[in-house]
Amino acid sequence: MASSKTVRKLQVVSPVPADIDIANSVEPLHISEIAQELNLKPNHYDLYGKYKAKVLLSVLDELEGSADGYYVVVGGITPTPLGEGKSTTTVGLCQALGAFLDKKVVTCLRQPSQGPTFGIKGGAAGGGYSQVIPMDEFNLHLTGDIHAITAANNLLAAAIDTRIFHEASQSDKALFNRLCPPNKEGERSFSNIMFRRLKKLGISKTKPEDLTPEEINRFARLDIDPASITWRRVMDVNDRFLRKITIGQGPEEKGMVRETGFDISVASEIMAVLALTTSLADMRERLGKMVIGNSKAGDPITADDLGVGGALTVLMKDAINPTLMQTLEGTPVLVHAGPFANIAHGNSSIVADKIALKLVGPGGFVVTEAGFGADIGAEKFMNIKCRYSGLTPQCAVIVATIRALKMHGGGPQVVAGKPLDHAYLNENVALVEAGCVNLARHIANTKAYGANVVVAVNMFATDSKAELNAVRNAAMAAGAFDAVVCSHHAHGGKGAVDLGIAVQRACENVTQPLKFLYPLDVSIKEKIDTIARSYGASGVEYSEEAEKQIEMYTGQGFSGLPICMAKTQYSFSHNAAEKGAPTGFILPIRDVRASIGAGFIYPLVGTMSTMPGLPTRPCFYEIDVDTATGKVASPVPADIDIANSVEPLHISEIAQELNLKPNHYDLYGKYKAKVLLSVLDELEGSADGYYVVVGEITRTPLGEGEITQYPLGEGKSTTTVGLCQALGAFLDKKVVTCLRQPLQGPTFGIRGGAAGGGYSQVIPMDEFNLHLTGDIHAITAANNLLAAAIDTRIFHEASQSDKALFNRLCPPNKEGERSFSNIMFRRLRKLGISKTKPEDLTPEEINRFARLDIDPASITWRRVMDVNDRFLRKITIGQGPEEKGMVRETGFDISVASEIMAVLALTTSLADTRERVGKMVIGNSKAGDPITADDLGVGGALTVLMKDAINPTLMQTLEGTPVLVHAGPFANIAHGNSSIVADKIALKLVGPGGIVVTEAGFGADIGAEKFMNIKCRYIRALKMHGGGPQVVAGKPLDHAYLNENVALVEAGCVNLARHIANTKAYGVNVVVAVNMFATDSEAELNAVRIAAMAAGAFDAVVCSHHAHGGKGAVDLGIAVQRACENVTQPLKFLYPSDVSIKEKIDTIARSYGASGVEYSEEAEKQIKMYTRQGFSGLPFCMAKTQHSFSHNAPTGFILPIRDVRASIGAGFIYPLVGTISTMLGLPTRPCFYEIDGDTATGRVLGLS
Repeated sequence: MASSKTVRKLQVVSPVPADIDIANSVEPLHISEIAQELNLKPNHYDLYGKYKAKVLLSVLDELEGSADGYYVVVGGITPTPLGEGKSTTTVGLCQALGAFLDKKVVTCLRQPSQGPTFGIKGGAAGGGYSQVIPMDEFNLHLTGDIHAITAANNLLAAAIDTRIFHEASQSDKALFNRLCPPNKEGERSFSNIMFRRLKKLGISKTKPEDLTPEEINRFARLDIDPASITWRRVMDVNDRFLRKITIGQGPEEKGMVRETGFDISVASEIMAVLALTTSLADMRERLGKMVIGNSKAGDPITADDLGVGGALTVLMKDAINPTLMQTLEGTPVLVHAGPFANIAHGNSSIVADKIALKLVGPGGFVVTEAGFGADIGAEKFMNIKCRYSGLTPQCAVIVATIRALKMHGGGPQVVAGKPLDHAYLNENVALVEAGCVNLARHIANTKAYGANVVVAVNMFATDSKAELNAVRNAAMAAGAFDAVVCSHHAHGGKGAVDLGIAVQRACENVTQPLKFLYPLDVSIKEKIDTIARSYGASGVEYSEEAEKQIEMYTGQGFSGLPICMAKTQYSFSHNAAEKGAPTGFILPIRDVRASIGAGFIYPLVGTMSTMPGLPTRPCFYEIDVDTATGKVASPVPADIDIANSVEPLHISEIAQELNLKPNHYDLYGKYKAKVLLSVLDELEGSADGYYVVVGEITRTPLGEGEITQYPLGEGKSTTTVGLCQALGAFLDKKVVTCLRQPLQGPTFGIRGGAAGGGYSQVIPMDEFNLHLTGDIHAITAANNLLAAAIDTRIFHEASQSDKALFNRLCPPNKEGERSFSNIMFRRLRKLGISKTKPEDLTPEEINRFARLDIDPASITWRRVMDVNDRFLRKITIGQGPEEKGMVRETGFDISVASEIMAVLALTTSLADTRERVGKMVIGNSKAGDPITADDLGVGGALTVLMKDAINPTLMQTLEGTPVLVHAGPFANIAHGNSSIVADKIALKLVGPGGIVVTEAGFGADIGAEKFMNIKCRYIRALKMHGGGPQVVAGKPLDHAYLNENVALVEAGCVNLARHIANTKAYGVNVVVAVNMFATDSEAELNAVRIAAMAAGAFDAVVCSHHAHGGKGAVDLGIAVQRACENVTQPLKFLYPSDVSIKEKIDTIARSYGASGVEYSEEAEKQIKMYTRQGFSGLPFCMAKTQHSFSHNAPTGFILPIRDVRASIGAGFIYPLVGTISTMLGLPTRPCFYEIDGDTATGRVLGLS
């Protein structure tokens, strides 16, 4: 086919771009051109758009008697959870055969389910330069086959429950009369399908009136046993909440309640029927024979018994025709059926293979894929699919990777989403050789069917030549016909040419006929035992339920069917942890079920879910459409692709532009530097630049089901970066962006990175989002040191007398003299003890000094880690024998929720840091006095751990403007702003006329309010214009609606208006930045601008910085500059410091629109305690939802205060308006599924 018109030469790029980008870079041929190359005439197919066609089964009639081509099945070794690339190899092999080896070839693939496409798996079109296009059409609706299956399946389900309902409410005669109603002439008759049931019952009569009462009963009453029903409803969505449901609860159903559930559509037996049928007539028979359960007498009830077999066939009549598509290199693909590879056989359809074999003819090749490892997919291909098709494969390809073989050789566990252990990245020939036992068993098992086996080693960049040679040697020793290294993912068909040559030779040299693993006429148990032995089992153990089912199916006459084992794909055995080639195990059969219409019995080796669940961040978050072109993909490339396309400047060049001298910073690699606080001493007295804070309106929720809601956000970080790029790169202003450091938990969890996005982001993106310069590690270490100090002190005080405790606190030196350490003098001063020598203290003073007497129930300090780990939210510690019963409940928070992070963000110097960490309150004494870090003697150590973290990190944007990254306190329980020291340094560096832009976390009701009332209180030494920031850039509402709705936008602007009014009240000019999306209409954008100006904004500007970088925010930059130059008011705080705690809370609540505040009993208690302890003068940090003032822009509501807590060292009190989780949970698909490394370049891939 290389000489054909359809072969397309690829322009291969390295590193390999994202699959969708490659797919969209190629304009597919019109599908009629692909059909023409296969000698298909226009009457042989029906077009479905430009790029898909349904090939009609009638082509088989025309080609009957013509010779077939070679038949190749692609299986694999036992895979890792990452998959070993079977689909990609299948496509790559076909591209090699067609585009490079000039062979006529057709790829036969399964149709993917939309559930996993939008769920966790993503698409199934291959990958890299070996995939089917158009990729979006392949992965989504295709030509509607799965929709047809869904409709047919659910029609049958409805028929079952309807029949039970009507039989329960009618007599035999009434039921029969309704089943055979009279026509206009008053005559009754049987429909065609009823004769099938009459025949099954042995009733030869043809007229309803001739039936006896006993025959009427047998005919009309199926008497279905509800407990026996195995048929479930389906939908093509991953929806875990439908796995088990109760139906029939409406009053009309008259108590006909039963438990059932939904499966995913591809798990329907109708999908298996479609895959195994050989003609429309065969499909009709199979659909009619499907068993949905039993009668109460134990007889199987079929779809034809229910009278629905014909209707199902009508629904499926077009779905029987396979769909023609194409690969990237223009070779043809037939896509058809996609049965679940666990409970069904996991292969594409027989009819597609049969058509393809006729179309390629002698010397041509048909390559199809078998799901999972060869122990499952290839075994079912041979023993089920080939039995029903009568086709014989000449060659079986087994795909292997060095990674998987190392795992089978005893390598560390491979977990999807987690970075591979170094054992997989470094050469280890011995580990590979040990793992080849798995490959060897797959080769031996597959060879036993009579096919020649070719091993395809799917090469990765980390694989060494020695490792690859080891696999080839092991494969040949195990009896493979050949073993070939492939690089089709990176190079398309060219990377699989050697594989193509090996497959051709293997097909041409077949010496044996197809041999099945077992005959059909042996018992069910004998078949199961035979398959189990092929896995390496020494025997089989049957549960009581399995024994019962085997006996039932045998009695019902189904023992002659082939077996379709439902077991884990991750091991030969039933235990997924058993790697390599285990032997001697007993295979447990938990249950045995049957798909009678499809034609197999499936023993359940383990628990099999037939309805996957959506992960919390499903793939549909990545899926969008370019409304201008209709292509599936973002109009802007993936963030990491943009970031990796730019070579950052050496950070010293950025520093030089800011007039920083080499002694002003410490380099951290090439692209990061710690700017030292000493620069403030040198610049003291110099004038500051303008100060701009970016907030937003109340943000949209992403709505996570398994964890606390996490925000989708309106693009504050992107706007902040884009604005600075506009000011610096286009308006020639000296500018610095000040950003918070992101935490790794959400980066690997649900949120992803926080470097901005599109063409407005901080680079290197991976370094920004991951370790950066170690500040969060320092916070984690310091926090947990303090936590350990708390429990240690409680333990020692409980087990020692005052004197013994004091002597250990002040041990003698070599000369036998005792002394106080420097930090102890802090406690002595607090206690009012002026003595300087330990021996001078009285017993009463010793008791007060040595015994903190911490109340365990009052401890608020928790351990932290920079990982989303929901299982640590509540734990019990101290359960070891050494702890002598000192058990207490506590938990972990995520590191950025630590008060030490809030201290870092609000500190103004190292000395200030020392005071703040020392004052941090961890709980109370039993007398009710606050206990601090300095009381525990640990304040100095914490400062040592934090001394380098106090220096902000210098980075750069895509357009080369400078960024200072520092601190990242939780925006709920802390103030959610970057550090004061970063802002102070930046304002000095840009100088008069320059601009510093910083970001406030969450909506302006939270972030900007805390910025003004907390951060700006502690930053007053800046002497800014008017004593505070000049501008707050906000955000418009984006409800993500795709169609124009100006009225809805205008209604939503009440939220924006309140944010503007609240923020203006601080004395700043407000500029609204409308972050434009492709779906926003001009009328909607104008509506926002009009509403913003009417609400008192200084200006409102539409921005496109995500798509265009700084250029897209030039108008915003001009507006911000004008706003800064026209400030007329000083900074005004929302409340003074010297009013009561309740007065401050009430004032903030009124700014939300509340008419009052309601305090819980616990909150009242805490307010009294903090007032008594002297903390009422601190500012307030309201811990409330970021997704509403309360809702949209409400008024008149009562704000409930559930609890009141304090961060004394950081310097604020935080009332809890609702439940705030300080330890996030990992979603079921965390972002780390997308994150991987290009080991050749060292760049991070998939981070966004």
